[in-house]
Amino acid sequence: MVAADARRRVTRDPSFPRPQIAAVVSFVALALASLLSVFALS
Repeated sequence: MVAADARRRVTRDPSFPRPQIAAVVSFVALALASLLSVFALS
């Protein structure tokens, strides 16, 4: 209940980054790290 309310408050605040943005950023960081490890191993 509290988490849903906090999420609603976060999505209503325009200055707060969206959860999707954080997920995309973490996914890109993971992809870059895996690419770097592949290049380092080869």
